[in-house]
This record gives sequence, structure tokens and C-alpha cells, in this order.
Amino acid sequence: MKSVLLGLIVVGEALALASAGFLTLWWSSDLMSWLIWKVGAERALGVGNVIYTEGGGVLLTNPGAMMLWTLPFWGLGVLQIGAASTLIGLWLSRREPAPRPGDSPPPAR
Repeated sequence: MKSVLLGLIVVGEALALASAGFLTLWWSSDLMSWLIWKVGAERALGVGNVIYTEGGGVLLTNPGAMMLWTLPFWGLGVLQIGAASTLIGLWLSRREPAPRPGDSPPPAR
């Protein structure tokens, strides 16, 4: 019973990590826009690369810098998916504990 509960917890945690990783990758451009807004577009992309329109909009014209601001979120997403894979891999490769002196041998299969 304890092993089944542990298995469910490990699988649940791995699914949560993998889901968070895929969502981070999926929303990386929105997260990049949010991060640039928090830092300030002029500071993040350079003053010459930010154009304000008459309607109050903003044009960001430095795709290389925007890609660099997206990389942390790609890294985080890949890290979360990798952690989920590692968690499942470690759980699947667990071994039976070594017999202690005085234990009876395991039953034959």
C-alpha cells in the first residue's frame, strides 16, 4: 500500500512538473513581453528600438534582444521537463534494498 501511494505521489509530481514545463515553453513569448514590461522596454531593447505610436501602442524592433529575453523561460521550461523525466527515471530504476544479515532469502519465482 505504501509503495502504491509513493508511486502515485511521484507520478503526480512528475506530471505537475512536466505540465509546468510545457506551459512555460508555450507561454514564453507572453512571459518575455511581461519581463520586458517589468524592466522597461527602452532599458531591455535599447531606446532606438522602441517606437511609440499615436494610438498609445508600442512597437518593439529588436528581435535579437527579444530572443535573449525569451531564453530564460525556455531554459526554465526545459529544466522542468528534465526534472520530471529524472524523477520518473529514478523512480522506475529503484532497486530492492540489499538483504541484511539474518534475513531469509527471497522466495523463488
